[in-house]
Amino acid sequence: DYAVFGYGAGPNDLVLVAKGHGGPEAVVGQLKDDQCYFGVFKFTFENDEVGLKAKRTKIALWSWHGPNVSVLKRARTSVHK
Repeated sequence: DYAVFGYGAGPNDLVLVAKGHGGPEAVVGQLKDDQCYFGVFKFTFENDEVGLKAKRTKIALWSWHGPNVSVLKRARTSVHK
C-alpha cells in the first residue's frame, strides 16, 4: 500500500496526490519531473522464526524531488519532514 503527497497552492499545503496498492514501481509513473513529493509505503510480511509465525508491518517514509525542480524550491522543501 502507498500514499503520495504533493504541494498545494501554498508552500506549506500538502495534498493527497495518489494512494493505492503496490510498491515503488506503482508510484514511479505518477511522479512529475518538476514537482516535489512525499509519501509512505506500508509493507506487510510474515516472519517464521523458530516455528512461530508472526505478521509484521513496516512503514517507510520517502521524499522525491524531480530533476527539473528549481534549486530554490528544492531548498525550501528539503526541510519538511
